[in-house]
Amino acid sequence: MGEYDTAREHCQAALALFENQQDVDGQAQTLDSLGYIDHHSGRHHDAIRHHRQAISLYRDRDRDDA
Repeated sequence: MGEYDTAREHCQAALALFENQQDVDGQAQTLDSLGYIDHHSGRHHDAIRHHRQAISLYRDRDRDDA
């Protein structure tokens, strides 16, 4: 709905909670959301950083499951 600043604040709060709980899936999903928000609000370098962090967490999780 275009309220990227509000969405970013909520995602940052969620990310802190997921990190505190060591919830890797929650962290990865939230980082992906932050990347989406950053991309659509013109913060492309931040979007790339967040997406890379999400991918790294997903890869680590998949490696641990193998």
